[in-house]
Amino acid sequence: MEELKVVVGCNGNIGNYISENELKREVKVIGIDISEDCIHSNKRNFQYLQFDCTKPDFIESFFKDKFKNRHFKIRSLILAAALDSIPIEKKEDQYGFGLSSQEFHEINRRIKVNITSQIYMLKVFEDYLFDKSHVCLFSSIYGVRSPDHKIYSNNFIKPLEYTTSKSAIIGLTKHFAITSSYLNKGRCNCLILGGIINHNQEGEFIKNYLKKVPLKRMASLEDVYNAYKFLDSEKSAYITGTSLTVDGGYTAL
Repeated sequence: MEELKVVVGCNGNIGNYISENELKREVKVIGIDISEDCIHSNKRNFQYLQFDCTKPDFIESFFKDKFKNRHFKIRSLILAAALDSIPIEKKEDQYGFGLSSQEFHEINRRIKVNITSQIYMLKVFEDYLFDKSHVCLFSSIYGVRSPDHKIYSNNFIKPLEYTTSKSAIIGLTKHFAITSSYLNKGRCNCLILGGIINHNQEGEFIKNYLKKVPLKRMASLEDVYNAYKFLDSEKSAYITGTSLTVDGGYTAL
């Protein structure tokens, strides 16, 4: 019986990094994302599927048709797809300033991607999980703390529904972990992540953010991957339904 790793949101920073490092270990990976191309598409042991996770019927049908005889199981399910909102350069194009500037479709889109599609993916893939499976979801420090909007430029306000979605992921993790244990479908855990360094961040934002981090640096993708690997490994075989915080001490203050 072949065991696979499925990375949903494989083109995002986290999903891409996890896919890249798992492929180095000669692990077979199925990557799912909405965009047309993926940089791993031609790599050995990698299969890329272009799907919109807010439309789960297509994904469910694909797996049922392609794997009718069930000659595989999902060892690891990584749900890394998310829709964020960040400050942009031109203030006149800036999202933010609270709910009064938002359209209902914007709110609905973020909730559908960040919460509803996560539940969809759990439903689609639950039948392929087994007792050694591990599901990893991703929350944020903004799921346990309100964002400090003062660290952003141009009066940017982090979307209310983003914070709401990250809180929901923590509850979702606990619930699915329990039902998985009833069904002998393995474990489910969550990573609560602090700010991850990237080249798009403004210097002033980084300076303001680091004032709130005891370890005085942003997280790296390697930090995230190391935490993921621990939860995904046999070293954490007795851990399920928990949220591991990777934030440099941000939420400890």
